[in-house]
Amino acid sequence: MRYLLLTLLMLLASSAALAGPLENGAAAYMRRDYATALQTWQPIARRGSAPAQHNLGIMYAQGQGVAQDYSEAFNWYRMAADQGYAPAQQNLGLMYAQGQGVTRDMAEAVKWHQKAADQGYAPAQTNLAFAYLRGLSVPQNFSEAVKWYRRAADQGNADAQHNLGRMYAAGQGVPADKVQAYMWTELAVSHQTDPKDREVSIKNRDAIAQTMTAEQIAEAQRLARAWKTK
Repeated sequence: MRYLLLTLLMLLASSAALAGPLENGAAAYMRRDYATALQTWQPIARRGSAPAQHNLGIMYAQGQGVAQDYSEAFNWYRMAADQGYAPAQQNLGLMYAQGQGVTRDMAEAVKWHQKAADQGYAPAQTNLAFAYLRGLSVPQNFSEAVKWYRRAADQGNADAQHNLGRMYAAGQGVPADKVQAYMWTELAVSHQTDPKDREVSIKNRDAIAQTMTAEQIAEAQRLARAWKTK
């Protein structure tokens, strides 16, 4: 599990009055003008804007425009998470999982991932699935892992698609199905943005293909081409 990159938040502002500062701060952040982003977001974060609070959390966690300070990052994430803001709930869960700015507590990590996952936030759904897959502060449950991986995979989350493919290949939580395993892993290949992660998905897809007939591969590729986000 790892921190998410900053999400552009123009459409997530709590009111039209906040859209300008959020948008201006995001533009500054994207051109790596962290000082301007910080100055733009701090006033609205202090007035209670959850997206701005979340963004300050990212900046303190990564030391962008400020000295890296996990405790300060934790505090900003918590303010936004307490307002029900799913990306902050996800990152707060990661801080609990990694023991950054707070004592490591996997039960708290799972709790916050669950809150974000219940709102349909795909990265949190993926992390929650991982918790069920490994039995991290929840009973190990492959069926629950498949459920949450599928919800994230259906939204196009590459990590979830990759892991759902692996579960189909191993028959964990679902009947073993090479066609489904190949299809989901192929989708992960097409959606991965990190070159190293993409290479891992390619290797897994090719390993699955070695156990399949030409007809099965063709069917899996057809399903992958026909797939659409839900």
